[in-house]
Amino acid sequence: ASKADVVVNAADLNDLSLVNAIIDGLAQRTKETGTRAILLHTSGAFVVLDNAEGVAPPKRVYINDASESDIRGIPPTAMHRDVDMAIFRADEAGLISGYNVAPGTIFGEGYGPVRRLSVMFPTYATIFRSFGRGILIGDGSNIMATVHIDDVVSLDLLLLERALAEKDINISPYSKFYFAATLEIPQREISEAIAATLHARGLIPTTE
Repeated sequence: ASKADVVVNAADLNDLSLVNAIIDGLAQRTKETGTRAILLHTSGAFVVLDNAEGVAPPKRVYINDASESDIRGIPPTAMHRDVDMAIFRADEAGLISGYNVAPGTIFGEGYGPVRRLSVMFPTYATIFRSFGRGILIGDGSNIMATVHIDDVVSLDLLLLERALAEKDINISPYSKFYFAATLEIPQREISEAIAATLHARGLIPTTE
């Protein structure tokens, strides 16, 4: 990282030691060049996960990434938050220019030499196969934010252009936190679609 002007972390959103090492390297790069090195970090929308337990609450509460106070107000105990906070602090100290992108559940296959799927849908498939059927918690009315991998990449590229042009160099790091989501889907619909696909492929005997 100390030899790079830009690092994109899409490897592990919860590895604090990894991110601290990247920050240390980029801080060294910033000191050597006099220009803030850039960290574009893939966080996750589970940072605002609630305790719906499979049932949509009567009143939905939205966290607005255009509101600095909303992002500051996310509890420090939230999932992924320790890593996000390390990036916020490094940016505030002028060590790096940090951006956090928090996708919802990603679907679609990635490009490039690794060609991986995001973790969520294969995890569902593994669980359903272990039970031999699709399963659902509650009535499945709870909402999942989802986004295609191509849309996440498009957002990353847009933010990278802004970072390289130093358009956000003097703003709060909490204002450089972005949720990535294009669809809000009830959990029931997602589970039914996965179960139907597994059943059609003969991987589970029933979708019920």
